[in-house]
Amino acid sequence: MRRFLLNIALFGLPFLSLLLWLYFAPYSRKYAYNQVQKDCQSGLWIYRRIHENPKPIDVALIGTSRSMCALIDTLIRDSLQARTGLPLLPANLGVCRNGANLHLEILEDLLAHKRPRCVVLEVHTSMPVNSHVHFPMLADAGEVLVPASFLNSGYLPDVSTMTWTRLCFWREQALGIRYVYPEVLSDPDFSFLKVPDDVVADPAEMAKRRERRKSTDSEYPTGLSGTLRSLQDHYPSAYYRRMAAMCKEAGVPLLFLYLPGYGTSAPQPQEMKFYESLAPVMLPPDSIFLRPELFFDPDHLNQQGAHLLSTWLSNALGSRLGKGM
Repeated sequence: MRRFLLNIALFGLPFLSLLLWLYFAPYSRKYAYNQVQKDCQSGLWIYRRIHENPKPIDVALIGTSRSMCALIDTLIRDSLQARTGLPLLPANLGVCRNGANLHLEILEDLLAHKRPRCVVLEVHTSMPVNSHVHFPMLADAGEVLVPASFLNSGYLPDVSTMTWTRLCFWREQALGIRYVYPEVLSDPDFSFLKVPDDVVADPAEMAKRRERRKSTDSEYPTGLSGTLRSLQDHYPSAYYRRMAAMCKEAGVPLLFLYLPGYGTSAPQPQEMKFYESLAPVMLPPDSIFLRPELFFDPDHLNQQGAHLLSTWLSNALGSRLGKGM
């Protein structure tokens, strides 16, 4: 039996060595962001804005597609300059889908290459407990193999995606293959994802969504449900703590921005106390999220809604930046 196990170990050793080399061999950051580009067309823009564009990022807006569609960076720039007299440059660094661990990756890149005056991080009614689908494409191998918390139901898919992405990278390097994905963001400084001015969500569908949300947006659960939920929240909360610590160490103020979907019955995040223990939480007016005519689907504001929210955010940020945060 011992000899059999030894033979198995010797047989598997080359494969293990190959995996270890694959995980820790040099890996292109630009290639990683290009994998994000394949699914969400802000990936390469974010890479270029942080790594290649020499202009500063004074206000970093990090979030999901809700931020991409809701925060008009040019409007925020103009409003902040009018309010503070400073030529402040915001950057909308939103990426499709949920997952706090990807936001950590973007924040790490940002703080390594820029010195923002503040970071605005999008949060929702309840914490998204999943790992972001793009996280293992960007993260170092150690961050995937030893995550901030092992209470991650997506651990094995993360390891699998990381392995496959790196295999593809070295295959393409060896064969001289380069994939080019569509780009819709032509301005090197600003990335607001504008929808046509007349796009409005279907009222009937929005009414159904609002009814469903009445039962899901209640306060944080108690009892056994609350215990199970707190265990799930342990995974994303570990990344929020790390992001707050990184900003503190860099001397960059962190702000949370509450961006619920349409029809929410929760005026603030269910984990409000947790967020407040890390950084101030900005709560936009409820009215923005209760008007179906301000959305183009249940999760994303349309042009009119984005204008209202961006104006509100500009005023809120202007007050803080004018006082030096």
